[in-house]
Amino acid sequence: MNCKRCGAKIKKNMTKCIYCGTPVRKNDSYKNKKASAKSRALLVFGVLLIVLSAAVIVNIKIGDRKTAKQHDDSIVTLEKYFRSKDYAMIYQYVSENGIYGDEFEKYVQIYEVYGYRKAALDKVKNINSYSSQTSADTFRYAIQSVMSNCLIGIKDAERYANDYDALGNEEMLNYLIQDLKKLMKDNLKLDNQAVDELCSIKSITEASLYDYVSQAYENLKG
Repeated sequence: MNCKRCGAKIKKNMTKCIYCGTPVRKNDSYKNKKASAKSRALLVFGVLLIVLSAAVIVNIKIGDRKTAKQHDDSIVTLEKYFRSKDYAMIYQYVSENGIYGDEFEKYVQIYEVYGYRKAALDKVKNINSYSSQTSADTFRYAIQSVMSNCLIGIKDAERYANDYDALGNEEMLNYLIQDLKKLMKDNLKLDNQAVDELCSIKSITEASLYDYVSQAYENLKG
């Protein structure tokens, strides 16, 4: 090896140059090797980062294509049910697939109103299963639940159907309105006047429904 100051040749095991006395820094080569290794590590890390970034971008694009296809498939499927007026299948598909968004609004509105109809019918099954041993409070609560679900469904359907931004589902919404009214007439033994009065109630509360629940209770028990 050579002295860095005078350039004279010196042995590796010497601690200083025998010609000029300059100390020999034996760790210079180590530092250079360490710096070189660090540079290589950074280069490898940079390459890996680029590869991973490219993989993420590719996956995002693939995911976007899958999402777009699922979106298009959902539109086609729901429109098929919509045209055939298959309320039950619209409800089931929206429920199972978590459908939402402005482009699905006309189907989601049907789903929401039909959901109230479904909840009311579930309570009707309870009423039909009650016996003479069923407590009055339990019976009245079931009647009130049927009324509440029907009325909320009717009010939502009327609001959607009369919305200034028509979506083309008004016919189906109006059908559900009449169906919910008929459900109350047939299963709660209420006449047209009572149902019309119920539909005119602005705030659906236990107090506002009390007299109609009592009327339905007497009709069903009698």
